[in-house]
Amino acid sequence: MKDLSKYIESILSDGITLNVDYKVQYNRGVYVIKMRVKDYSYINDLVRKHINMSVDEVLDTYFPKGSIQYVVNVLYYLA
Repeated sequence: MKDLSKYIESILSDGITLNVDYKVQYNRGVYVIKMRVKDYSYINDLVRKHINMSVDEVLDTYFPKGSIQYVVNVLYYLA
């Protein structure tokens, strides 16, 4: 399968309007999406679930459901 990491990054940056940095890596058939949240107000489990649902929704509009495998890691800047 062709590496679509940069394409997925551009899709997410257009589709999700939170204050986050995106990094997508392709590793053994799975896309690892690292999202670094830059605001203290986003640190809770509900927001993490909302971010995961948002990523699912955005990627499902561009790829048929189940055609790519991905995992979302939500990280926080605490500086």
